[in-house]
Amino acid sequence: MATRNMLTSKISKPCRNRVDVGAAAGVLIALLLIAGCETTLAPETEQAQIGVVVNTVGSPAIIRHNQDYIIDLQSKIYEGDILQTNDASRAQLQMIDGSELSVGPGSHILFQSWTAAGRGERTVPRMTLNTGSIRVDSRGSREAARSTIELRTPLAIITARASDFWSGFLFGNSTLDINLISGDAVNVSNDHGSVSIALPGEGTTILGGTGPQPANTWTPRKQARAIEETIIRERSVP
Repeated sequence: MATRNMLTSKISKPCRNRVDVGAAAGVLIALLLIAGCETTLAPETEQAQIGVVVNTVGSPAIIRHNQDYIIDLQSKIYEGDILQTNDASRAQLQMIDGSELSVGPGSHILFQSWTAAGRGERTVPRMTLNTGSIRVDSRGSREAARSTIELRTPLAIITARASDFWSGFLFGNSTLDINLISGDAVNVSNDHGSVSIALPGEGTTILGGTGPQPANTWTPRKQARAIEETIIRERSVP
């Protein structure tokens, strides 16, 4: 079983120590924490940084180079990272283009790419949600006018631009729900059909082996329950 390590960047005393993961990692971590120093146990990576952690609850983790690392405030997220939360953890990320992601409990998300557009090129940030739930707010993205976020799931592909939407498996492991909170339309498609969610408050449901159901207005209670799943209140970066 992979060892879980701390992947943090804490603001405390101006002391930075880089520790290689190895047999003596536990002893070194303890000594550094006693000294009040900052520790970083991230392995080297050539992938592009695509975001940073700005809020956490519990002990969310990322998988990088087949190794688990617990993340904390200001931990960096790179292309190829897999973000995982258990039933007691959540995470909020600020992406390089200004988009915000809020990840609920029991989630597994792979970040394929999030490269900022340049010289008029069109960018398609891509990630895959396998379990759990996520709220994606790209209304503040600096690339909103030419960038379409693509969220893949086992049941459908969701594309959005300058939108604040929620998606997840909150209401059943084999049922995917998508809800538009505000902003531009969200498009949902799979091999069995497609639907566009154009009005805030509307959503769609997808069952395994079927196309997206026609967009319909969610009850305030249903929408509030979904949003609540990805809200983080515990703490934030000062």
